[in-house]
Amino acid sequence: MSVTDAEQAVDATRSAMAHSPGTAGYDPSLLRQSGLDPGLDFTNGLRHTMLVVSLLPFALTVAAYLLMPRRTRTAP
Repeated sequence: MSVTDAEQAVDATRSAMAHSPGTAGYDPSLLRQSGLDPGLDFTNGLRHTMLVVSLLPFALTVAAYLLMPRRTRTAP
């Protein structure tokens, strides 16, 4: 994609957003020209997000268990 084409694409998107702010003026050809694969990019982002969301509470639980001071047992 040339610089001129990119500038025109940005201008078209801005114009579409200005005329109808509820929609972003999505143009699938712009995405294809940029070399992105929306399915693969979205899937990887979702997978990484779910991995972090799933593992973070577990990691915090393990860290709290290991770092919390323990009471010493007293003999009766």
